[in-house]
Amino acid sequence: MEIMAKNILNLLIIALVVAQCVELKPMDRFEDFDWDNFGESLANKIQSSITQSFQQSGIYELGPKIEKQVQQSMDNSMWYKRPNACSDEKVDVTDEKRPGCENGSNVSQSQMCNEINGVSVCTITETRGCQTKRTTRTYRCCENFTLKNIDGKMQCA
Repeated sequence: MEIMAKNILNLLIIALVVAQCVELKPMDRFEDFDWDNFGESLANKIQSSITQSFQQSGIYELGPKIEKQVQQSMDNSMWYKRPNACSDEKVDVTDEKRPGCENGSNVSQSQMCNEINGVSVCTITETRGCQTKRTTRTYRCCENFTLKNIDGKMQCA
């Protein structure tokens, strides 16, 4: 999940940099300007100038490229849902006496995932009253398989 967030952030930064680099062209002469509808005419001139600049700079093609990269990043962060991926799960339940936990109104849940060297570990922590349940799921490629990038997709092969 952390890798996916970093990739999305990087793509947004790239998009902002490209947007900052677009050169806005000066508006054409005001010969065809409709002075009676000043606001609408000015807005149309500005829109036309911006559209022309974006078309010349290739910005219109940037959106689909970013969308594709974000989707690919999200797909690759879920490599363990593809074939040849194995998982195991460990559940620990603890009872902790803390002030105010006896009434059972303390309910919380959190999830944290880390991926290192082709092993993804997700820990889900649920607290209800004085009881805390910690579920740790470890995902890795099954025996005789390794995590590889094949045609842009991370998979166990």
